[in-house]
Amino acid sequence: MLIHIRRLFLGIFVISNILYADIIPDSHWHCDKAKYEILSLLLNTRDTELEIHSTGLERKFDNEFVINEFANLLKKMHITENNGISIPKTRPRYTVYIKHNSKERYMFLIQPYFDEHKTYLIDYKNRIYCLSQADSLSMLNFLDNLSYKIYFNTFRSNLSQKQKIYIKNTFDKILRIKKIRTSCTCADVKYLKSELQPGESTELIVALKANSLSGPFLHTIYVETDNSKQRFMRFVIKGNAIPLLKVSPEPVRYIGTLQAGKKYEYKYELVPTNPKENIFLELLHPKLPAETNIKLEKQDGKFLLTVTITPQKDQKSISLNFAVKVKEPKDWADIKFTINGRIQSNQSEQPKPRRTTP
Repeated sequence: MLIHIRRLFLGIFVISNILYADIIPDSHWHCDKAKYEILSLLLNTRDTELEIHSTGLERKFDNEFVINEFANLLKKMHITENNGISIPKTRPRYTVYIKHNSKERYMFLIQPYFDEHKTYLIDYKNRIYCLSQADSLSMLNFLDNLSYKIYFNTFRSNLSQKQKIYIKNTFDKILRIKKIRTSCTCADVKYLKSELQPGESTELIVALKANSLSGPFLHTIYVETDNSKQRFMRFVIKGNAIPLLKVSPEPVRYIGTLQAGKKYEYKYELVPTNPKENIFLELLHPKLPAETNIKLEKQDGKFLLTVTITPQKDQKSISLNFAVKVKEPKDWADIKFTINGRIQSNQSEQPKPRRTTP
């Protein structure tokens, strides 16, 4: 009976090594075990959190996208023995904590200077491992890219969104937040405290307004402080806001120069992003100019918007503004359209004769 049990456990051991051969390539079992345990924690994203500390910044990531990106990076790396090398006493450029159920399990220390082993890994039993210089550089580039990005992932554009990050005063004197600027009006940024004592942190709350974005977006937030060593902190907000309807071509349109008295027709397609959703639209427009008509109709699961314009001789330009109201579903903003252009008269203008002096 004991022999059968041993064979069973041996079989499980062999199968597990075959299944995880791509993520446990190292020959040193305790190094493999550390890597396997970290990847297991990262794959269990529901209870796992990444916490990244650097100069003036603390970030916590618990969303699946970021954790999977970190796991994919770690799969390509080789964890090796420490071989008696002591960890430098200099402040790490980054400290990465991997937490499971709010308990610290592993910690990466990314040092600011290049040496034979630049990144150190410390487990919950204080065992020390290393990454090669090449893997350390990959880790550093990943963290440089990640630390100052705020991911909003994919969301419906009629919903507001909110993310929090933490700014920490890692200097030995008071840090004051002077001003915050954003590259778009879609984001509101608030902070709980503007004056931080040494070692103190504050929340930076980034809120995206409902119906302010459409499609993939990338915008910038600048945090200005009174510290000359870290005057500006630059954050990039990134995500994908899914609209109710995809409008083609763009709602704001310049149509160039039109001929007076000639009829022109412009068409738009409004295609639902979710074909199963019941959508009801209503055309809104102010009093239209003479010989101008707008028609909205539904065909084959999409909406067609047709604008007919016949410029008049007394017009010099055209500026047409109208909107489509979303009656169902609720809480979606109107889709606004603008058409601008110039009008050329049929009568060719005769050049004025030059005045000559006798």
